[in-house]
Amino acid sequence: MNSLQRKTIYGDHYYHLEFVIIRMTESIKHQEEFEPRIVDNMPNKSRQAHYYNKQDSYKMSIISDRFLSLYTVAITVHRLIRENASSTKRGLYYMHAGLFQDQKIVDSAADELAFILSVSRPDLRLHQAAKGEAQGHLNLPGCNFACEQGGQIPADLSEINFYGVQLPRFVLVLEKFAIYQRLVEEGFCASRNCLLVTGRGMPDRATRALLARLDQSRVPCYILVDGDPFWTFF
Repeated sequence: MNSLQRKTIYGDHYYHLEFVIIRMTESIKHQEEFEPRIVDNMPNKSRQAHYYNKQDSYKMSIISDRFLSLYTVAITVHRLIRENASSTKRGLYYMHAGLFQDQKIVDSAADELAFILSVSRPDLRLHQAAKGEAQGHLNLPGCNFACEQGGQIPADLSEINFYGVQLPRFVLVLEKFAIYQRLVEEGFCASRNCLLVTGRGMPDRATRALLARLDQSRVPCYILVDGDPFWTFF
């Protein structure tokens, strides 16, 4: 299978990822610094400032832990795409037990690879462990929140089609899981045609993605939180 066929089957991300892995391998072979070439000519400025030095240079030593982590994550993601599989970041850490000192190294490598490829982390088949839940008037293909106890919000909503789905009248987002659980038990949504959502504290990416899709569909969203001003970013 040639590179064009692989690009057709697995997509642009896979094609660009192979190019990055080849360049990293060549850097090892020639014992020279690895200089990533960003897929997007105009990467996100805030992310760019995190990786580029004051001389506007983006390089890393091939004997650094940073390079080893990035190389390992890139090869693992390559395999996940070929196998049409996915993993949590925690799962990625345990795939290479003993190689990474802690979870933060894996997280940083995954974020950097996403930056190089100009994609979001879910495009790399890497997800956070789902922790958000929802209950109420929303029944999506393969994901029914309308049952009595609701359900967990799936890590990847990109393949779920909202077209033709009957949407709730409004969404109530609850920071505290205990309050969410109490309202579910009391049947809060039964007569209100609404949807209860909780991120169990700081919402994960999946919870934010669901709320973003509902917001795009012009469903009003209300939030019940405590007085912590850090929540105002949401």
